[in-house]
Amino acid sequence: MKFDETVAMPCQSAKTFIEFFSEKVPITNRNRANYERELKFNELITIYESEKSKTEKLVAFTEVFESSDKLRIALRKIARYQDDERIQSHYDKLDRIACFIEDAEDKGLVEYSKRLIAHQNYMDNLPKAIHYMEQYLHSDKIFRKDILKDIGLTEATFNFFEEIIEKYVPVLKTYYEEKNAADSRERRYRTRRGVNDIYNGIVTGKTRYGDEFTPLECFMLLPFKNTENLDEILADFNIKKGSNVDIKMKNLFKGLVPDKADTIIKYFIQNKIFLNHAVPMTEKDIRDTRMIVKDREVTDEDKENIIKFMNYHEIPYTPRAFNLVRDRQLAGELYPKTKEKIKTL
Repeated sequence: MKFDETVAMPCQSAKTFIEFFSEKVPITNRNRANYERELKFNELITIYESEKSKTEKLVAFTEVFESSDKLRIALRKIARYQDDERIQSHYDKLDRIACFIEDAEDKGLVEYSKRLIAHQNYMDNLPKAIHYMEQYLHSDKIFRKDILKDIGLTEATFNFFEEIIEKYVPVLKTYYEEKNAADSRERRYRTRRGVNDIYNGIVTGKTRYGDEFTPLECFMLLPFKNTENLDEILADFNIKKGSNVDIKMKNLFKGLVPDKADTIIKYFIQNKIFLNHAVPMTEKDIRDTRMIVKDREVTDEDKENIIKFMNYHEIPYTPRAFNLVRDRQLAGELYPKTKEKIKTL
């Protein structure tokens, strides 16, 4: 039997198909594999009734059931229901699909169709892939997550574009690898410097520039702003991650400066420099919340200064970090500090 797209069959929704078998055996009592098989049947019918080309449908069919044999085996499981008028049209369509796949397999068209669709998909997305790869290369950020956030792509989408670039524009792939290597070197350098500055500040009570070292300086010198950034740093040094950000932070100190780690960790614990259990804050939270500290109201101007300071020094938006910056602002001590002078990232 040939795959005839001109044959009009009564259209029944995927919901109807599942409901039919749910009536036979309630979902709560049914085998999970049976339910998943019926979901696959629905997916095949949706593809069948779509406006895709035959080549696109063939590839889509084989993504659901990789061969006609596996589809035939699945169909045998419901053969006894094929004459029931509620799903007869569905069963006929599934049988027609199986015949279509068999015919394509006999002619060796399945793998060819997959390559053809993949090539067409790559070609359709090549201009976008080049555009976003160039944006990535021109970014001055050194953390992958930060770059992807700036250019507005998910990890999965960028990985797909990266595949296209590797296949069709290898020179951009080379530039991409070079940037990643350079970013990793910079992250390692800044991390070593930041961690050592934290340790020296704890021991001496002074920053490298002679200012008083306080817990706020720890937040400014932390070599990361969020968990995603920390994960990249740990990967740079081949240090195990851990189950939460605070454990990851301890692993970083122990792996990077084992002889200094205990001193740093003790200081962090004593001064409540934690990130894992802190409820994240946003700029909106700061602006919208009325705050009174020791009979002094935090004004809108205070809040804007706090936000600017935290953004400038890339301080994590945690309540503890905010309170430290807020207190310094209210004391009139939130003086300008150059990015080169204080921050390492």
